[in-house]
Amino acid sequence: MAGVIVLFAGVIAQVGYVKIFPRVSRLLGYGSVENESASVPVQAKGVSKVIVYTANVCPFCPIVKKRLAELQRELDFELEEMDVTFRQDIIKKKGLRSVPVIETDGRYWVGNATTAQLVEFLTTDK
Repeated sequence: MAGVIVLFAGVIAQVGYVKIFPRVSRLLGYGSVENESASVPVQAKGVSKVIVYTANVCPFCPIVKKRLAELQRELDFELEEMDVTFRQDIIKKKGLRSVPVIETDGRYWVGNATTAQLVEFLTTDK
């Protein structure tokens, strides 16, 4: 019974941390997670598929996923989320060292990103 209580308390603490992280990120030394919005260029050539690699303990992952979902409506791409929390096979295969990671057309963006950064990444061939 004590194990269940400890597990439940851990899950509650984790969810709470992810929820309050945007408000305390500066205090924790991560800097701001404020968004920098951007308008999508009218003739922007976007990508067709985006994969976002996440983990359940990642405080940046929900922020980036929300920004990608908003851009998905404007740029019309397929968005796939892959939780790698317990997926060592994917971590090794992709060489992931942190999350979130955004993959599209063989290119990768690692870490937090503003909407402006995501628009540039998703509409620019490099």
